[in-house]
Amino acid sequence: MSSWILFLAVFLACVVEAVEALTIVLAAGTSRHWGSAVQGTVAPR
Repeated sequence: MSSWILFLAVFLACVVEAVEALTIVLAAGTSRHWGSAVQGTVAPR
């Protein structure tokens, strides 16, 4: 049972991080140009 709890906790943490990343991209796109937000999203690391 504890493995399901761990899976759920990790899944929810990933969802929170994805929403946070999406919020940052949307904020950059609305405050600047959408082109720079998209370039920053797809740029290699």
